[in-house]
Amino acid sequence: MEVSIEHAEGLAECKKTLTLAKAGRLNGCLIEGMGCPGGCIAGAGTNIPVLKAKKDLAAYVKNSTTPIPPKELEEIELE
Repeated sequence: MEVSIEHAEGLAECKKTLTLAKAGRLNGCLIEGMGCPGGCIAGAGTNIPVLKAKKDLAAYVKNSTTPIPPKELEEIELE
């Protein structure tokens, strides 16, 4: 048995993938959608303790010169 997998990263790509699936236009049996490009801090694939991940995230945000685009923060709604 072959399992087809669809993968999406970022909220816009997740919305697009879910919309296509709802319309029956994807052949995937499994959809992996990650709101954060590359996966979220302390998400399912995290291999470090959650407290360390939170500390690392806080340091990253503090030192970042690039703000998160507002469109990536919008809530996704499927009709």
